[in-house]
Amino acid sequence: MILCPSCSQRNPEDAKTCQACGESMAAFVYRVCPSCDATNAAESAFCHRCLTPLDGSVALDAEPGDDVPVTPYTPPTAMPPSVARPRPKAAPPPPDTAGKGMAPILTTPVQPPPSPPTSLVTADTAAMPDPLTLVRDPLTGLEQLLPGDERVLAAQRAPIKPVQHEPDRSQEEADLFHRVATEPVRLGTMGRVVEPADVPPLPRWGRMALYLLVLLAALAPWFSGNRAASLVTPRPSVVALADDLAAVPQGGAALVAFDYGPGAAGELDPLAMATLQGLAARGVRIVALSSDPAGVGQAQHVLAALAAALPGYEYGRDYVVLGYAPGQDAGLRAVGESLTSTFPADYVQTAALSTLPAMDGIQTVGDVDRVIVLTDDGQTLRRWVEQVQGRTGVRIDALVTAAVEPLLAPYR
Repeated sequence: MILCPSCSQRNPEDAKTCQACGESMAAFVYRVCPSCDATNAAESAFCHRCLTPLDGSVALDAEPGDDVPVTPYTPPTAMPPSVARPRPKAAPPPPDTAGKGMAPILTTPVQPPPSPPTSLVTADTAAMPDPLTLVRDPLTGLEQLLPGDERVLAAQRAPIKPVQHEPDRSQEEADLFHRVATEPVRLGTMGRVVEPADVPPLPRWGRMALYLLVLLAALAPWFSGNRAASLVTPRPSVVALADDLAAVPQGGAALVAFDYGPGAAGELDPLAMATLQGLAARGVRIVALSSDPAGVGQAQHVLAALAAALPGYEYGRDYVVLGYAPGQDAGLRAVGESLTSTFPADYVQTAALSTLPAMDGIQTVGDVDRVIVLTDDGQTLRRWVEQVQGRTGVRIDALVTAAVEPLLAPYR
């Protein structure tokens, strides 16, 4: 039988169309063994499992009086002469005395093949099976030719494994959720009672004495005329910064870089406010920028507070915010070469820099009297030193946080 290539319906060998779906059987690719029901390729002549002919050339239910065609044996051409053995000639059949022909395979005596070497076959050659039996079931009689090993004589069919059903994961998860949702929570087992330490409270007279000491410490400079200020010695770096700011001429210009974000505002905003107040009091113009995206907002915040503290301090005349210079090293290199090319307009009013009085006579970094960098990142100050101070020769004063100060000591 042949299988329909469309619906896998079994059809007779001579079927032109499928009996189930009506598709053409011209392109079928599988045959079904009529003996063991195994599926074979369409071009196979024998079943790969039981060696039964698939093309119907030999009938399995042949009776002694039926005509059973026999396909003549053709030895392979590639077999060497020492291995190929000629097939013995069959004797002519006796005359049909009953008027009915008999199958040649039943009337032709088969000559037994020459005895193989003893090392290959140990059974008696007289116990050869009947040729008709070989045609019907080629595996019959192998126990007389081969050693009786059950592993060799076992059926060549893989055992059918039992179907293993996957566990229902959804049901297991539902049961787990129901158990967690309905299980009572035992908070008492995980709790721990912490008893407060038995510390006697400070008596009332002790608290009053402590408050008086704090008040006296706060009023001591006022009563002493600030004579204790001579005991406070500023660091050399603070003195050098004060000297640099004092050297800026009245009416000059200072470039201030706000390279920090809101996270460092609590430490750097007071430094920036104190520095800019001293410069603004002497009429020094402030040109602010940032190489940090968050620094522009910090510059606006500090300068707005400075303008509120100083009456008449006006944007565009006394100070200006250029904006954000991207690119890190490349951006700072462009700032050092030309401020007007890097910032065609200011950040607040988007006006051309040539129209702002605070930018009169300022084209490059070399036109300002001092460069002040406020940052909480050591790499940012390193880029200012390498890309701006190293190329233009302008002095840089850095106001940094205490965390990055040790990392910047080599650049002092």
